[in-house]
Amino acid sequence: MTSKRDNPYTVPRGRSGPAISSTKIQPGSSDLSRATEVARFAKQDYLGSNFAAARYINPQTGKPVILVGDSGGPHSERLIGYPVLRHGQEKHIQTVYTEREPCQLSPKCDQWLDIHFKSKNPALEVEYANDYDQSDKSYARDKEHRDYMRDLKQRHQQQGHP
Repeated sequence: MTSKRDNPYTVPRGRSGPAISSTKIQPGSSDLSRATEVARFAKQDYLGSNFAAARYINPQTGKPVILVGDSGGPHSERLIGYPVLRHGQEKHIQTVYTEREPCQLSPKCDQWLDIHFKSKNPALEVEYANDYDQSDKSYARDKEHRDYMRDLKQRHQQQGHP
């Protein structure tokens, strides 16, 4: 296992930008958003974690593959991104969706996506469903995500499937 200091895919200490721009969308309104909902149902995880998905275009076939990760260890964007980076395939990530807006403070996922993915694919799109303003230190900053989790869990229970 690689230690943090040996990780070549970091945000340099002291870097203050640029950060990737992202677009807010309605939960469940895209194939990537729905993929995170299916993953949540499969894991029965409706707590405070964040799930993300990415559309990877297979360079051999030209067909899209959806990658999904959660924030059970590193942040979900990084969980998806590390294997892609290790194989030098970052230019093949077309779109990233994350339930919560990419974090702005440490570990700076908004800058991480800019450094490691947008630099290789200027057309990269990043979408999110729930605002996540880390400058707000109150419990209220995550209310939108908590409400989304509650509603999603209820919908999945009523339907019996995602």
